[in-house]
Amino acid sequence: MRQVSDDSLRIWLTKLQDVAYEADNLLDEIDYEILQQRVSTQNQTMDQVCSFSSCNLNRVKTINQSLAKIVNTVAHFNLRMEFATSNPKIILDKNMDSLVNDSEVVGRGYDVYIVNKLTSSSNQHGISILHIVGVAGLGKSTLAKEVYNHEQAKKHSNVLVWVNVSKNLDVKGILREILKSLNKDLIDLEDIAILKELWERMHGKKYLLVLDDVRNEDHEEWNTLRRYLLRINSSTSNNIIVTTRSNSVAQIMGTVSPYCLDELSNDECWSILVKRAFANELTLDLQAIGIEIVKNCRRVPWAARVLGGTMYLKNDKSEWLSIQDNFIWDLLDDDNNGIFHVLKLSFDHLPIPSLKQCFVYCAIFPEDYDMKKDELIQHWMAKGFLEPLIESNMEMEDVALPDTIEQLIHLRLLHVSQTKIRELPKSTTKLYHLQTLRIEDCCHLTMLPEDLSNLIKLRHIHIDDFKDPSYRKQTPKNMGQLICLQTLPYFTVDQDEGHWIKELGCLNQLRGELDIYNLEYVRDKKEARSASLAKKTKIFKLGFHWSSNFGRVKDFSDNEEEVLEGLQPHQNLKSLTVERFKGSRFPSWLLTGHDTRDDLLLFDNLIEPTLSECYNCEEAPTLGICPV
Repeated sequence: MRQVSDDSLRIWLTKLQDVAYEADNLLDEIDYEILQQRVSTQNQTMDQVCSFSSCNLNRVKTINQSLAKIVNTVAHFNLRMEFATSNPKIILDKNMDSLVNDSEVVGRGYDVYIVNKLTSSSNQHGISILHIVGVAGLGKSTLAKEVYNHEQAKKHSNVLVWVNVSKNLDVKGILREILKSLNKDLIDLEDIAILKELWERMHGKKYLLVLDDVRNEDHEEWNTLRRYLLRINSSTSNNIIVTTRSNSVAQIMGTVSPYCLDELSNDECWSILVKRAFANELTLDLQAIGIEIVKNCRRVPWAARVLGGTMYLKNDKSEWLSIQDNFIWDLLDDDNNGIFHVLKLSFDHLPIPSLKQCFVYCAIFPEDYDMKKDELIQHWMAKGFLEPLIESNMEMEDVALPDTIEQLIHLRLLHVSQTKIRELPKSTTKLYHLQTLRIEDCCHLTMLPEDLSNLIKLRHIHIDDFKDPSYRKQTPKNMGQLICLQTLPYFTVDQDEGHWIKELGCLNQLRGELDIYNLEYVRDKKEARSASLAKKTKIFKLGFHWSSNFGRVKDFSDNEEEVLEGLQPHQNLKSLTVERFKGSRFPSWLLTGHDTRDDLLLFDNLIEPTLSECYNCEEAPTLGICPV
């Protein structure tokens, strides 16, 4: 196999990539022009033939010439060309994940031993500290997770906390992460306030704290952290588990003899690999090849898992042989850096280029960054790594937001965070390719662009702090035109046209959570039904909110009972909140739990019902709802 380390090949690939980017940009610009025409003639079909400028035609000709020149040189590199007619079928197996799976913790079984050691040890110093020591990939974090989730450990400890430490043992950072795990809403506090909050939550309670992947060997840093922890809680029977690659860390921090992980046997590594590699019948040929491959795992379970996942997508004997005979095995050394070569091998054998791009893109995040699934998918979508059929989007780096932002016509995701700007530029509404808008920690941003409905490809709107009335932005008008919208955290009703609740009617792709505010502006049952909430079956959490200044709204009095009747949701709802409802009687669907249309049970799936400030109600629902 010709390697990318070859300078001449790397230059050739760079030229190919440049031309591919140019072609992609041209297609994007043409699509932008189509979207621009569609917005200017809203609701008009686009079946007519669009005319392209001679400039675009000339660019197409230039790109084709460049591609032909590059293709003509492919033979010099002993490469072959293949035309991908379709992507290979990838089976998403729930067992094929990175989470701890009891059936995959092979060759250990020492979690009970460690739990007993922690819970039964006589501790005269307030904190018992046990280290799990081993090279990368041996399963230190996996074993710690087994202990962390063990029932006996949960019974022994009132508070369980997990902190990823990695390279830097930063005392303030660790204390902040401990508080974050206990209450994510308090992470922006000052140092003294953090200690106060930790004291209130941990004082007098037994805790189990896991410090995962500690590498810093600074004795003073650890002493400082220990003093803080003792100040927060000096009672006995508190336990800390530290996972580390360093014996020095164990000597500096430990109060209990460290637990040193041993390598697995080849048979144990084979049992890990075979569970992941064989989705179908295990043939004798593939078994023989697999046993030889597993010897290169150096008895490291992580390497066996990675290789097993790689071969899961391969059924042909030749593909297995290509892994067995790969030159990368000759690069393995004795200091355990070999696991990174295994990762490179797995990367090289990903079945489609877009998967490689998805993987490489993760390098933009810092080490130990807490990746959110939806956020990462939105990043990938923005970069064009995912097929359009995958219903998700991407995310991008923070943008400074000048008025010239409209020139970024290829932009798919706009992420605005931690800025003091009071409004987004009006030109934002000309980003016709935009799929995701994220607004975080922007308390000065009081409104969204009025013509946001121009962004007809918009799928996700993420806004934090919207539950605080002082931070909640008014919903832009004509939101009903955004028929691709899947994520909308809240909708604010108003009496002006374009802000009525019927704007929700066409948004049947909405999913997840939706809170509807200012319901006092909904006139009657008919208007409430225009929101078509019963059709939005992918929404699992729904909130109905009337304002505290309800009495100041004219011409909308004594209608709240029929309005709530018209807001009947679908039968799959898991969470329902009704706030400041001023009626004296709840609607029939809420009182009985039956669908008024077909008399089916409406709340079989409801697990989180909440009534708040509904003081005028004379009869409470029989749904187990506890008013607050």
